[in-house]
Amino acid sequence: IKRANRVIAVSDFTRQELRKYYNIPDSRIRVIHNGVDVNKFKPSADKRKVKEELGFNPDDIAILSVGRLYARKGLFTLIESMPQVVKRFSNAKFIISGKGQSNEMQKLIAHAEKLGVKDNIIFTGYYPDKKLPKLYQAADVFAFSTFYEHHPFAILEAIATGLPVVTTNVGGIPETIENGKNGFLVEPFHSKQLADRIVYLLEHPAEAAEMGAQARKTVEERFDWRIVVKKVLKVYDEALS
Repeated sequence: IKRANRVIAVSDFTRQELRKYYNIPDSRIRVIHNGVDVNKFKPSADKRKVKEELGFNPDDIAILSVGRLYARKGLFTLIESMPQVVKRFSNAKFIISGKGQSNEMQKLIAHAEKLGVKDNIIFTGYYPDKKLPKLYQAADVFAFSTFYEHHPFAILEAIATGLPVVTTNVGGIPETIENGKNGFLVEPFHSKQLADRIVYLLEHPAEAAEMGAQARKTVEERFDWRIVVKKVLKVYDEALS
């Protein structure tokens, strides 16, 4: 990093961390957010059909979370939000996709069992990249309870799929999600807030659909890889000149 002519930060939050912890001057940092393939990740025309195709019950409400099973992803908070959601919607299923150390999954399962929501969780393990777009298409809501992020691909993939998102106001996430417009932002570690927002989306499907449409629009206007690549090439030219 010290030797680089230019440093690309994937969020303004990242830029601030580069300044604070690595003493990189602002003049050498350029903020270019991560991008997403809008043709690969796109809304489904028939959600029920996709659910069936993936082996899920089409009558269930699918609340998806994608990411490695690391502590910082806040999955214990997500599990703690489940009883409130399940109390209102007994057919809610929380699909948690990602891999981690086996003991991490066992801890999550034990926590879910303790709270009486074990039967409302589906752990998919690692989901192949080729099939991942379908998994997003099967979801009704995307819930991402992380407490430390720079600019997560999972949120970009979810909003590209036109999903209403409930996530935390940490790191670079608020640079993508505008609270109440293209998603909901909640405090990290706040399971009640998380549950409230998920329940609100499930109780107001028209608003959830509008939020998903706004989310897709955000991606098309700002985070399409074709837009991002042009910005990256510009920085390369700058560094080489």
